[in-house]
Amino acid sequence: LLILGQRQQCRVEGLSMFPTLKEGDIVIYKPYKESTTRINVGQLIIAKNPIETNKLIIKRVSGTEVNGVTLTGDNLSLSTDSRHYGRVNFSKVIGLAEELSK
Repeated sequence: LLILGQRQQCRVEGLSMFPTLKEGDIVIYKPYKESTTRINVGQLIIAKNPIETNKLIIKRVSGTEVNGVTLTGDNLSLSTDSRHYGRVNFSKVIGLAEELSK
């Protein structure tokens, strides 16, 4: 599916999702399509960083609303997330994590 472009991958940097994800882990994700993909609380998503727009973030969905998602890192003491930058608009969501490779 990676070869066909139906899945993408990214490498984890930082400790905001520890212990679920560690520095260097590879996350396989399905690209997000707002019209056909449902986002649920508890899922891991990849999104454009609201602060550093040239970077991506991976966080856990802790809430969904009509115009976006609330994202939280698993390691609250080391995570910059919706507690700092607010709700993330659906247009910033890149994909939904499917497989974690260590």
